[in-house]
Amino acid sequence: MTAKRLVLLVMFASGCATTSKPIHYYTLDMTPSGKALCSRGIVIEIFRSAEPLLRRNIMIKATPTQVEYYAADEWVASVDELVTQKLRAELGENNPQRREAVLSGTVLAFEQQDTTNGARAYAKVHVTVRKWQDAREKEWLLEKTYDAAVDMKAPKPGAAAEALSRALEQIAAQIAADIQNLPL
Repeated sequence: MTAKRLVLLVMFASGCATTSKPIHYYTLDMTPSGKALCSRGIVIEIFRSAEPLLRRNIMIKATPTQVEYYAADEWVASVDELVTQKLRAELGENNPQRREAVLSGTVLAFEQQDTTNGARAYAKVHVTVRKWQDAREKEWLLEKTYDAAVDMKAPKPGAAAEALSRALEQIAAQIAADIQNLPL
């Protein structure tokens, strides 16, 4: 092999190695909004996620039947962990002296939706609430699905993270209102 071909081969190989895009990581805004007012002592268990949300890539629902993911934009943690942390931030820290209810659930949707009117963030969670002392029982005081959609400023991953934070704040406020009215 000539020196010229060797130099071209090295240049080509090094060019291939540097063309991959860096990964950008996103999280939710964990600052409590103050919208989820509940005086009850709630223990929030780790939520589970539906199968399409098990990836760390941010999900885009391009059409009602087509799902895509941002290739180089990921959540810093699993969706179930982020949703659990955000709900804990919104509904308050667990007070070990005052445990009245256990909240658990499944994240059913957590995505950017591309619509004819622009992009929006959409979150949907299925929640169950049990009395603390009956935490291992199957009898629930509340079983309900909550969802919220928030328009995004732009169809970008950072805007999706911000709008999904706001959507979870709306959901947390609905959950708090429902728990406040439970016979604990």
